[in-house]
Amino acid sequence: MTGTTIGRVASWVSSLRFEDIPPRVIEKAKAQLMSVLAAVYAGSLLEESRSVSDASGRWGQGKEASVLATGQKRSIEAAVCANTAMSMALDYDDYLFMGHSGHSAVLVPLAVCEAEDLRFREMLLAQVAANEVAGRLGASALLGPLNGQMFSFIHLLASSCSAARLHGLDPSRMGHAMAVALSHPCFPLEPGFFAAGSKYLTAALPCLIGLRAVGLARAGLTGPLGVLDHPRGFYRVFSYYPVRGVWGGLGRQWVTDTVSIKIHPGCAYISAALDAMAEIFDRVRLSRGRPPEPNEVASVTVRTSLVGIEMEEHSRAYRDGERLHPVAIGFSLRYSLALMLLAGRLDPESLTESYLAGHAGELRSLAAKVSVIPDHELNRLLVRAMIEQGGFGAVLAGLSPRELLYLSVQAARNYHFGSWFGRAAAAPADRASRGVRVPGRVPALVAGALSALRYALAAYRRAKGRPYDLEEQDLERFSFPFAARVSLELADGSRFEAGQMIPRGAAGSEECTREALAEEKFAREARRVLTPVQIEKAISFIKTAADSATVRTLIPLVARKRAASGSRS
Repeated sequence: MTGTTIGRVASWVSSLRFEDIPPRVIEKAKAQLMSVLAAVYAGSLLEESRSVSDASGRWGQGKEASVLATGQKRSIEAAVCANTAMSMALDYDDYLFMGHSGHSAVLVPLAVCEAEDLRFREMLLAQVAANEVAGRLGASALLGPLNGQMFSFIHLLASSCSAARLHGLDPSRMGHAMAVALSHPCFPLEPGFFAAGSKYLTAALPCLIGLRAVGLARAGLTGPLGVLDHPRGFYRVFSYYPVRGVWGGLGRQWVTDTVSIKIHPGCAYISAALDAMAEIFDRVRLSRGRPPEPNEVASVTVRTSLVGIEMEEHSRAYRDGERLHPVAIGFSLRYSLALMLLAGRLDPESLTESYLAGHAGELRSLAAKVSVIPDHELNRLLVRAMIEQGGFGAVLAGLSPRELLYLSVQAARNYHFGSWFGRAAAAPADRASRGVRVPGRVPALVAGALSALRYALAAYRRAKGRPYDLEEQDLERFSFPFAARVSLELADGSRFEAGQMIPRGAAGSEECTREALAEEKFAREARRVLTPVQIEKAISFIKTAADSATVRTLIPLVARKRAASGSRS
């Protein structure tokens, strides 16, 4: 077993004890739990997420686990499918190094522990273990064709390893469960991910495969334990050059340390801009006694890093039709900020299908006033974090010049980097119609790109000869500088500006603890589903539960109460 990556992972997960996990990591896991529950409640407002719940309710007759937003009892698979669809719906989840693991790492152990009447601490252990292996799988495929939430294959590993641990599988059976799951990977195609309800299944479908893989392995089915090692295995499809050093440090470096809590619905890459706009709203209120009215807005300019620009470009093609879908809004700086200006806030109610349909014209008009510009200093901050804190200088140093060239070509094909130079020379009207601008002179863009490249090459030279090993990094101090600067100009000529280097709630932010923000988020979103008494008791349980407390004690505190007739209370 220990001769394969899967075998080493299974051996570690099987031997992990609750006492082995540092208390600070347990606190991050509790914050992640509250954040994911809040995302479920918020996502339940969307019609299409409820359709997933309705459809999955017809899968079998089991009543072992709860659909949190409705209080209905379903089979484990049906409950996981419904809950993960709702947690995914508004992009209101958490993220870590490297992936969005919370959907599977939290909601699968929650359902299994409810069904099996297991202790809360066993759930937290399984959650942390799932984070650790899922984040490493995502990081290992970083140099590949997918990114972020489209790393949906991490849910195969998170769901199978956590369920296997909770069902008591030995290391051999657990390894086969994970191998079976990874042998049949699923991942979203871009059109189904950026502008349709099919995005809600991004975690749900891999979780179902992972759960079934555990059942099959328990019955004796075997999988290829070398699926992460074979040259024609997993990485042949999902990575150009696997970063195998991320599998080091299990039990010593904790990926869960990097759990980041979103306080706004939407992609992580737009969070800092939303933070900055919220600060601007406060300044306008202080100056005028009220927030800005939509008809007062003359223009909004957002300066952001390459990842924010890339999300804007990727999502643009999927929101040009007549219908504005909530998914497309969550991936757009322009439309998210426009919605914030229109509604006075960015919350689940303003992202419902009915609200967007009723305000589509106003929203498009405001979005046309928002310009997004790449900022070279913010690019350098992001490059520095990845190279110094994530240690990816050593990853690049391990590649030959030919491999680096191939990687650059693949990045240009998959993303829109190469097209920026064309837009820099394009007619101003064409640039404005896209809403993404670059400095008017090509030399300015080239200079900024070369500046970031020089920093990367310097780190490359320092790391040359040292193989990448996650154990050598300090994840406790890792940060996500998805930075942005926002400027709002009103019709009377007044201008308000604000910037945010690290999104509030993200790893590395010191404005407020992630634990406190997660508690606020839970209380804010739970009011749609839970009673005030439930909310108060749920927070108390999660923060202070005794070692003997069970998940079945928690469920009545976090699931909607239902009337005796079966209707919603």
